[in-house]
Amino acid sequence: MWLYEEVEGEVNGYVHHDILLPAFPLALAWMDVDPSGVRERANMVAVASMEPGIEIWDLDVLNAVEPACTLGGYEAPSTSAPAAAAEDDAEDEQMDEAAAKAKRLAKKKAAKKKKAKQRKAKPVLREGSHSDAVLGLSWNREYRNVLASASADTTVKVRHAGAVAYCHAVRVSSCSLGPMLD
Repeated sequence: MWLYEEVEGEVNGYVHHDILLPAFPLALAWMDVDPSGVRERANMVAVASMEPGIEIWDLDVLNAVEPACTLGGYEAPSTSAPAAAAEDDAEDEQMDEAAAKAKRLAKKKAAKKKKAKQRKAKPVLREGSHSDAVLGLSWNREYRNVLASASADTTVKVRHAGAVAYCHAVRVSSCSLGPMLD
């Protein structure tokens, strides 16, 4: 965040704080309202990148390492292997030495196959997400919780409070929301 000030005819510009983004931004859209409703005023920015998700960053938070929320994008991978491994270790202690060794070898082979399968598996998109890079973003000036996004997957999505309210398939490279009529 850059600050600009003029004091007694002297002009100063300096960086107040940086937010390190995980990818190069393709589009940015600033808004002054906190979507969570906790604060009346906030400095929030929606960031679009080559990923299908839209990250919402709180510019009032110093040294933020992750966004306040993400709209769309990929599901987080589930991990349930450590609990199963602890149970299997208890069973191994009760077996004789040869059987336990054979079981451990079989588990290692199964784990290798599972890891290979996980590497090959495609990530799962969240419901209402774009399936390609987001190219354009626009907040509505009158209805502050409405965000339009344009994607390389040839869709324009209008989100109301995070949920997709409208989707239209058309080839676009940017978008801009005007005032909405009732």
